[in-house]
Amino acid sequence: MELEEGFEPINQQVEYENGNEATIKWSIWHMADHNRYHQAHISQLRNGLAKVEMFVTLFN
Repeated sequence: MELEEGFEPINQQVEYENGNEATIKWSIWHMADHNRYHQAHISQLRNGLAKVEMFVTLFN
């Protein structure tokens, strides 16, 4: 596949749900940002579980 000079596929506009458009670059950033959100939530859940386990250990 030949690309036009100066054409960067990462800046290509693509269609996603409901006819909206975004660049591939933005889409990659958005997926990474969403992943960071979930990782932060998982971390909070783990910290909460550790506190519960410590409480159970102390009072058993």
